[in-house]
Amino acid sequence: GRKTSILKYFILGIPDYEIFEDAGFSAGTTDRPDYQKMMQRIRAGEFTHLLVWKIDRISRNIIDFTDMYQELQALGITFISLAEQFDTSSIVGQALLKMILIFAELERHNAAERSKAVLLSKAEAGEYTGFRIPFGYRRDSDTKEYSIEEPEAHIIRLIFDMFDHGTTVYTIAKHLNSLPLKERVKEKWQMPTIERMLTNISYTGALRYNYRSYTSKKERVINDEKDLVLVENNHPAIITKEQFERCQQLYIERK
Repeated sequence: GRKTSILKYFILGIPDYEIFEDAGFSAGTTDRPDYQKMMQRIRAGEFTHLLVWKIDRISRNIIDFTDMYQELQALGITFISLAEQFDTSSIVGQALLKMILIFAELERHNAAERSKAVLLSKAEAGEYTGFRIPFGYRRDSDTKEYSIEEPEAHIIRLIFDMFDHGTTVYTIAKHLNSLPLKERVKEKWQMPTIERMLTNISYTGALRYNYRSYTSKKERVINDEKDLVLVENNHPAIITKEQFERCQQLYIERK
């Protein structure tokens, strides 16, 4: 109880303390009022130590606990679990934490692999996998079917036709931005946006999943072809496959 916790603090010889407790809330989530207040005040530099009666009193989710500890470490906060004699200011405490971090990393990896397997399975079946719906399309949340948004599709066809006939991306962007707002649909067209459209196979009616991923530095990389999932005729096409392939070759040559 609260009195026992207070006595523990005094036994440790720390007279200046504050107790945070979320009565009635499960430690299975960090979305708890006092927990959030505590972390905000720790980030503000108000405390040097974080003491808990047992680790499962602050978090029963090893990944949440690991994230919290890594933040405490970055802030220079010592973490202590009284019942488990767990003190990260000691060598033994640090060793125990490293073991927890290893298992947390393993759990993260397994969770990521399970998630990837589910998404790949859905993509192979032509199902929606949470990706951003491409410009030019709408998706009905009830029927799960795609439909062409004609004003946007008109722009897509114009981009591919101009590029197919030798027009540069810069000139295409300049032309689109010269159109009345109602016709150009977007407020302003940028060259990178047009380049992404020119390389998006979705406009041929195909679903492509796991095409690219992101590095730890948030850099986009193209994945190995063997990891790519491609489902032909998944939704209505805006341009032909032949025109798309011609434009890919032109894009590569101009690059």
